[in-house]
Amino acid sequence: MENQQRNEAHAALTAIDAGRTAAAERLVSPLWYHPPLGILVAGYLAAVTSRSIVVTLVASPIFFAGVFALVSVYKKITGLWISGFNAGRASWWTAAMSVSLLALYGLAYAQIWSVWAAAATAFIAVNVFGRLFDRTLRASLRTGTVAHPR
Repeated sequence: MENQQRNEAHAALTAIDAGRTAAAERLVSPLWYHPPLGILVAGYLAAVTSRSIVVTLVASPIFFAGVFALVSVYKKITGLWISGFNAGRASWWTAAMSVSLLALYGLAYAQIWSVWAAAATAFIAVNVFGRLFDRTLRASLRTGTVAHPR
């Protein structure tokens, strides 16, 4: 009896581990995912820091529609979505990217730094931090230290 319960518990834990591994493998971002996101962020940064309300009003729906489309396609491909702010250790990469982007917006808006240099740096930041986020998220999923995917 005791041996049977131990075997059942072991089988259940093995199934949980297999589920974590499967989820981690499904969350591999396609190579094309971060570059369009970086372009959207860089374009939005350039638009907002242009100080033109017309440019900002035109760019805003394009930015939000583009992000929505990327998230929708990602969910369709992987079947999962985990918020960058609710991703365990991977959330630190989201925080680092957010702080970097806010600093870039500030530098460009204050005209301390060229808008185009800030936009190019934002593009790079989104791609680098996005890859680091993905890698950390998958590792966290494998060990069971991340929030449940939606």
